[in-house]
Amino acid sequence: MRDTPSSALSLALSRVILVGYDRFVWTRTTSFSSQAQATERAAAFATVLQNTRGCGEVGKAAQQLGAEIVDNDGVPVRSLPPQLQEMMLSMQVGQATPPFGNPEDGVRSLVICGRDDPQTAALPKAE
Repeated sequence: MRDTPSSALSLALSRVILVGYDRFVWTRTTSFSSQAQATERAAAFATVLQNTRGCGEVGKAAQQLGAEIVDNDGVPVRSLPPQLQEMMLSMQVGQATPPFGNPEDGVRSLVICGRDDPQTAALPKAE
């Protein structure tokens, strides 16, 4: 399937989408006695994130996890790493990314709090 001017324009516009998101950052503050204990803690992090239903619950989830929250608003999708761009474009407001990173450097997840899609109605149509 070849890219048409319309699909190329859609792809370009998708990168202009602005997203607001809360970033969970969980770093290991205590040393674990085993790899199993660290894995268990990371699994708990993933479970809490999966059960977080939108940005209204982010604070409670962060407290439960012992995580830090960083607010980000009006971030162009194109400014994110390519892997996160694809993920963020396919997600709905209120959804969280799967955790990424590692306990030593920090495990992170992004929860989409808002999204401003570009206005396409005013764009010229191919004839």
